[in-house]
Amino acid sequence: MRGKNKLLFLACLLLASCSSGGASSYIGQIPCNDHKMKLNLDNQNAIMKSASDDLIPFLNQTDENSVCSPACYALALGGVVSVSTNAEKFAQRCGYSADYKNEYGELLNFLNWSGKKSLIRSAILHQQIGPTYKFSEQKRQQVADDYISTMVSSLDSYDKEASEFFNKEIDLGLKVPKFTNEDAVATYSGLRVVDSFENERSEMSKSFYVDGKEISVPALNIDWSLVKYYQNESYSCMSYRINSTDLFIVLPNDGVDLKDINPYTAFNEFDKNGKLSRVEYGYVPYFKVNSDLNISKAVISKDSHSETKYFDALLEESKQSEQMMIDNAIQINEFEFSKRGVKGESLTIITSKNTSVEIEEYPKVNFKVNKPFYAISLYENCPLFIAKIVRPNL
Repeated sequence: MRGKNKLLFLACLLLASCSSGGASSYIGQIPCNDHKMKLNLDNQNAIMKSASDDLIPFLNQTDENSVCSPACYALALGGVVSVSTNAEKFAQRCGYSADYKNEYGELLNFLNWSGKKSLIRSAILHQQIGPTYKFSEQKRQQVADDYISTMVSSLDSYDKEASEFFNKEIDLGLKVPKFTNEDAVATYSGLRVVDSFENERSEMSKSFYVDGKEISVPALNIDWSLVKYYQNESYSCMSYRINSTDLFIVLPNDGVDLKDINPYTAFNEFDKNGKLSRVEYGYVPYFKVNSDLNISKAVISKDSHSETKYFDALLEESKQSEQMMIDNAIQINEFEFSKRGVKGESLTIITSKNTSVEIEEYPKVNFKVNKPFYAISLYENCPLFIAKIVRPNL
């Protein structure tokens, strides 16, 4: 009996690690996959193009390093779609199709995977903040069946409780910002990525130019690496495999401003036209970047004609819910490329309230990343993070 009890206890622990259904403060569950999920390419391209088009302009609002996460943003928008009263129209504006329910489920499963050297974990949370609104328990459970957890919090505890939720479920270290003092309903998406090299890489000092001045930065040497490579009159780019993800680098040609290049468009050109090449001489700087982006304008513009009401599918019927509109959206990101591999975290918050709304010959190339560049962390061609690096800072 002791052996059976021990096995039962271990099974319960395993189930608890993959589901949040047993917790008292919220209901829901989160996918826990031990094998990679595939995502329909046509669906992925439409969703990620929409998300990238929305976010990339925010990278260039500063002359400093910055980073965004199209994947995390797409999850948050999908969470809002799931409780919109005009979901098909809003889904279309977010890159989803009429089959948005299945597409969203696929995306959630796709962005939850764990292996020996890498993991991708994500979670979605709807939170009722303050006493004004009332969640319908039946509707909450329907949402939870689609892996979206729900929580009811007081005005003075919502940020702490949401942060604790993501820390417990996906080990996300980012903290939810306290950006409102009014009653609201919020949708959160959290994304955590860790991908490690099989063996820790060496670190070498290389040249990097900022405003024409040369500095020395730690970098990954890629001499004689076999990579996929593409170049045109504006930029050259290549993709470097880590383990389960790729680091895609876009390097502007001399005389071309980094801001004049759309990194996701560059990736699609590369994906169609890139060829295997041997790097005769090259390196990529290590870097660490973080950004807090106010992306409210991008989200609110999707409902510019006030055609869509949000969150009604979670609330009891009331006059307040009929006027529920998005009023704020923020994304917080951290991303790092080091000799160990890559690590990234992203948290997107969308709030709504009723007061507003080999023995082959390959071409030889040189790829010295010695000036400002874009970097995209890719998982099966899905852009997890897009970083603009003006000055490497590891």
